[in-house]
Amino acid sequence: MGTRTKLRKKSATNQHDQDLINAKIDRINTALVNSVSNELHLKEAKAVASIKTNPNFFYKYAFTKSKTHTPVGPLTVNDDIITDPQAISNIIKDQYETVFSTPLPSKVIHDKTSFFNSPIEREKQLLDVNITSHDITNAIKTLKTNSMAGPDHLPAILLKQCALEVSLPLLTFYRQSLALGVVLRRGSPQSTREDRGVRQRITDLSHSPLTSSRF
Repeated sequence: MGTRTKLRKKSATNQHDQDLINAKIDRINTALVNSVSNELHLKEAKAVASIKTNPNFFYKYAFTKSKTHTPVGPLTVNDDIITDPQAISNIIKDQYETVFSTPLPSKVIHDKTSFFNSPIEREKQLLDVNITSHDITNAIKTLKTNSMAGPDHLPAILLKQCALEVSLPLLTFYRQSLALGVVLRRGSPQSTREDRGVRQRITDLSHSPLTSSRF
């Protein structure tokens, strides 16, 4: 009986000590958070106060805050704090996978190449797409004047002002693309020597924001 009582007292003492340690760790974490927060507020106040006297300092500070990378973790799982990057990655992966349902075995696609290259029934094919120069002009007009230029480096204001002039070349490009069943990807076109000349003439147009929005 005496030994059991001693063990119980020792266990209670250990639990009490552990609670004290946890409480101390919480106080330290809170103090660290408050210290970092106060330091950030002081830096921000200093930058704001120098807008008129030293605007370069303010804009330099603002630029450092415009591109921030928020770290992931630590995470808390069952009251345990997880700091290991690999463990955090596995936890996020498991959480991400929980939103997906398990597909039926009969619906699983084993050979993706043959499945997506299988012939399409004629009644389900897209055989007729009618595009006019008026459609293209209207599409260009919907662009915002201050929109950033796309990979072709053509500003939106230039396209809007030249909408009528570029509508016919774009129409030719669209019809050729639909006739061949080919939509060029972004980047340099991969083509053979025979059709390189044809594709090169429409490469710039295929990179425009208008082309991307239509396809």
